[in-house]
Amino acid sequence: MEDILNYKVENESITILGFKKNKSERSIKIPDFIENKPVTQIAKEAFKSFTTLRNIEFCNNLQYIGDYAFYNSGLESVIIKPNIQHVGESCFEHCQALKNVQWMSPAARISDLCFEQCNNLKSFDFSNVLKIGQAAFANSGLKAIKLEKNIESVGTHAFYECKLLSEVIWLCDCAVPSNCFNMNRQLSTFDFQHVSQIEKMAFAETGLTNIVLGRNILHISSYAFYNCKHLSQVDWQCKSSRIYPHCFEGCKSLESFDFSSVREVGASAFSYSGLKTVALETNIKKVERAVFKGCDQLETVYWNCDADIRGNTFRKCGKLKTVEISDKVKNIETTAFNVCNKIEISFI
Repeated sequence: MEDILNYKVENESITILGFKKNKSERSIKIPDFIENKPVTQIAKEAFKSFTTLRNIEFCNNLQYIGDYAFYNSGLESVIIKPNIQHVGESCFEHCQALKNVQWMSPAARISDLCFEQCNNLKSFDFSNVLKIGQAAFANSGLKAIKLEKNIESVGTHAFYECKLLSEVIWLCDCAVPSNCFNMNRQLSTFDFQHVSQIEKMAFAETGLTNIVLGRNILHISSYAFYNCKHLSQVDWQCKSSRIYPHCFEGCKSLESFDFSSVREVGASAFSYSGLKTVALETNIKKVERAVFKGCDQLETVYWNCDADIRGNTFRKCGKLKTVEISDKVKNIETTAFNVCNKIEISFI
């Protein structure tokens, strides 16, 4: 391999720099030694965009693989051996032929963007992984994932827009980070029993249909389930008594919601959703602006709490007809019922 590989000597060890000029191979084996010195590193961008490279075997002395080392290459399978201690950012990004990865490395963290846009990577064994970097598998071909107790953290956008991802088993105790499953429209179910926190847009525009948010959940951020068009049932039992802004905005199939475990509802939390009836009882202490704006199927509202009715709360609720408001409400802003032409309000 010395006749086709470019390399340099550093601190009595060898760093592979890539192919020599006008050289390339479909399959290579990184040697353990060159010039009687151990091969310990593959440099940054060493084999970047070598689309003819299909297979590579790493040597037993290799410890470090640099950023973008195989970016946009033609690799079909790789084995990250136990001797490899570091795999750089975007190392295998855009390797669209990559089908099989065996991760045996003690490098506990899969780096940012490591397997992003690996469209043919359908599965991955996370049993030797502690941390998953930002967008590590975004836009990949993963169909199912299982994250067990060994996983300590998951980066933002980790599985963003995995178009084929339909099954997730989440057994780890870490938060579901922002945009983690955003745009995964094949993901219709998710068990939240082991989840403590759901961050911004974590499940936005997914295919979720029915969710149970139990007492184990301490916090759900804004836009968490934004535009989940097939979400028809939500069981809100979580310790967080506040629904954050835009949480269920655009959930067109969500026709009802039980607010009995809620104290505060954030701005636009249910705007443009499919709610038909809303009943807010005395447990509700605060309702922010535009919460039900654009709910074009909403027909009946029972406002039995004493929270103010703020601006645009029911704006463009074209079917809204029956509204009963507690006489304890002190303030109704002038734009609260804008563009509600069929409305009949009574105070109780």
